[in-house]
Amino acid sequence: MHFKILYNVSKHIHIHIYINKINSLVVSSDGQTIISGSRDRSIKTWNVTTGALEQSIKTDRSDIINSIAASAGEQVVISGSRDSSLAIWYLKQ
Repeated sequence: MHFKILYNVSKHIHIHIYINKINSLVVSSDGQTIISGSRDRSIKTWNVTTGALEQSIKTDRSDIINSIAASAGEQVVISGSRDSSLAIWYLKQ
């Protein structure tokens, strides 16, 4: 089995997220933003460099968010919830 090193990690940061568990993460195509979906039914965006919370969306889902996908450019996020629903969210730029 062969592995290819994609990144040379010379620095890391800890993002102190929040009490509710994160169920899904996606990293932006430019590597600068993390988008998370969690048990509190929120979608949050985080700055990878600083660890700062950039945006928080308290969704109207009736159950926890299990999955997150983002469009190219990360302007649109699709969430999948445990209640079998999908939702489309438009992020602020």
